[in-house]
Amino acid sequence: MRHSLLVLLVVTSWAITAPAGASAQVAIKVGGGAMFPTLPVRANPDYVSVGWGALAGVEVPLGSLLSVHASGFYESNGHKQSREGDKTTLKGALAGVGFTVGDREAASPYLNLLAGYVSQSYDSPIRDLQASESGLAAGAAAGFQFPVRGIRGFLEANWLAGFGDIDSTRLFGLAAGVQVPLGGG
Repeated sequence: MRHSLLVLLVVTSWAITAPAGASAQVAIKVGGGAMFPTLPVRANPDYVSVGWGALAGVEVPLGSLLSVHASGFYESNGHKQSREGDKTTLKGALAGVGFTVGDREAASPYLNLLAGYVSQSYDSPIRDLQASESGLAAGAAAGFQFPVRGIRGFLEANWLAGFGDIDSTRLFGLAAGVQVPLGGG
């Protein structure tokens, strides 16, 4: 997890000090939503329940259609038909490239391709059942952004898949939030 935070810190530092010549402003992004576990839950749909997630990050425009971004996230899903307090949590850092269709400052759709590092934990009141695994992950987010009184709102669907020790991790999410520009235009 320390590697994830280091990558997020480096990218965020670069983003804040990036040249001001970009056509749009660097923005802080915050949001949250519902997380739907997929594989291998399909084999046992009564095991994991729909959960929630939160994200925060930075987006740096590289022209009118392209951007780079980095974000950290936290997600939590409860378990059905198990002990009270059992849950699975994911936290990590992702970086990626984004493509905007149309004018970034107007209402427009976008696609983000993501890669990063994720830690998955199974938490239980019974200490012997607790476990944690980490690994690389990749995914994508497709959404719609729109101006809202000097900031931008967004609605998106996202998908994340783990590799290595977390290769059974698959999540689909729906999120909403805001992007707040840094500095003047």
